[in-house]
Amino acid sequence: MRSYILLVFSIWAIATSIQANDNIRIEAIDCHLDAEYCLEIPNTNTIYIFDNAAIYQGDKISCDYREETRSSSGIYKNLIAHSVAIRLSVGFHSIVVKDEQNETIKTVDIEVFCLEQKGGCEEVEAIFDKEKIELKAIEGTAPLELNIQSEDLSFYDFFDNGKTYRGKLEASSYEAVTVYTVSTTLTRGASYSFTWIINDKQYENHFSSIYDLVGKMNDLDKGGNWKYNEANNFIIGGTTNHYAALQLSANKQNIILPPTEGLIASSLTMLLTKGTHLIEVKDRINNCIDKIEVKVK
Repeated sequence: MRSYILLVFSIWAIATSIQANDNIRIEAIDCHLDAEYCLEIPNTNTIYIFDNAAIYQGDKISCDYREETRSSSGIYKNLIAHSVAIRLSVGFHSIVVKDEQNETIKTVDIEVFCLEQKGGCEEVEAIFDKEKIELKAIEGTAPLELNIQSEDLSFYDFFDNGKTYRGKLEASSYEAVTVYTVSTTLTRGASYSFTWIINDKQYENHFSSIYDLVGKMNDLDKGGNWKYNEANNFIIGGTTNHYAALQLSANKQNIILPPTEGLIASSLTMLLTKGTHLIEVKDRINNCIDKIEVKVK
């Protein structure tokens, strides 16, 4: 499971928010509509919003309107928006806002909930394909397979017999991806262009930052799920398409980023000791729980 699809509707719910434990909970009046949250930051082209580690693709709406005088006489006044709001579906959202220099401006965890919400978890991909299972321990532990990719790990909570699981999680299978290592620093304010060939078809466009580049790569390569890995300074993603080098141009200089093959963990395992375990995995985005009873001999 690579990521969740968050449905964006043309109308949204009025939301009320309360602050608790450094997180924000927003109640959506209608469970089928999005809730709106004002970030209290200016809406400019130089900010980048991330929702659960992916670039926010939803609408940006003006908010925080204030009355301002627009003439020296004070006769003419107008309401001016000072901030930008985003629309979020029911579930958990870890929001990070960065500027074009990759500096974090704001972080906030938001849980959108609705009192009407019932069921719906049957639409979420299952973590386990059985309700009960017996496993044989090797050197004291047995691996329990989880249908979770390593990149989605932060979206889940794990419990063993009612307590938070503190054991190991290990990769059990891998998925091939394409990697572009960003070998240069993109200067703030510069104007860049790129050339990219997918399946022998050439694309060209302009971009202003690494996040703008990744967004346009996803526009061109639907389903590629391209992401910028800040810690390792590379762009990762792709499907079964054939990708050529990514050519960047700026100030009459050409930078060529060749593609390389990489592997990411496509499924994980929990290591369980001998005994009986009730394993529960909570999906923080959809607020659903999948569970399995495991007997390790």
